[in-house]
Amino acid sequence: AQIGGYESQGQGVEIGSLANLVVFNPHKSWQVDRDLLLSNSSNTPFHEMELPGMVLHTFFKGRQSINDGQLSGLGGV
Repeated sequence: AQIGGYESQGQGVEIGSLANLVVFNPHKSWQVDRDLLLSNSSNTPFHEMELPGMVLHTFFKGRQSINDGQLSGLGGV
């Protein structure tokens, strides 16, 4: 966040502040499927590879954007 100049990122977790958090499981793995990636391009050198670690949940500006590894409705974020 500091290198990219994102002043609102990388702040401490405090009551009343908007959360930007990631819940990551380093013990869970997943297999890349280019047809399921959320991208305008299906070109990836990782297709069918088993990769370690998985993002389970993300919160952006206090709203959940990934829930149990799946994209959540962002509702205007």
